[in-house]
Amino acid sequence: MSIIYGPIPSWRLGRSLGIDLFYHTLNLRQVYKPGRNLYPKLREANALVIAGPIYWFTVSAQTKLFIDRCYALHTPQGNALKGKRIGIVLTYGGSDPFNSGAVNALRTFQDIFNYIGADIVGMVYGSASDPGEIKSNNTLMDEAYQLGKKLVTGA
Repeated sequence: MSIIYGPIPSWRLGRSLGIDLFYHTLNLRQVYKPGRNLYPKLREANALVIAGPIYWFTVSAQTKLFIDRCYALHTPQGNALKGKRIGIVLTYGGSDPFNSGAVNALRTFQDIFNYIGADIVGMVYGSASDPGEIKSNNTLMDEAYQLGKKLVTGA
């Protein structure tokens, strides 16, 4: 099973999931750069984890660029991400998902993957201001672990 993980989050969730992930620190130029094309890996993946920080009340520019590059996966036969399991992982600096803008990003992902026909199996999001701060949040770390299990098992 392969799971694509990217763009780069402000904290490293992949290592906390307790499962073997295809862990790819995404350099967005690699998505479409000749010889380093990620499109085949995205097509082959069973699941996709999109992780990143919230900037200016929505997804970061890097995450938006990744989403926009995935538009190339849409063909007359359908979207290559259709039917894939999706995990969303977000961090933000505000006190909750509403005043931080995380809710805007969550709705964006819901709309995109509903349109494509991909299944969002879970969303993990939390507030952090300092590097490593999320690691001490046992509730979020457990949610991340459970998301990883859902992505692998499909249950």
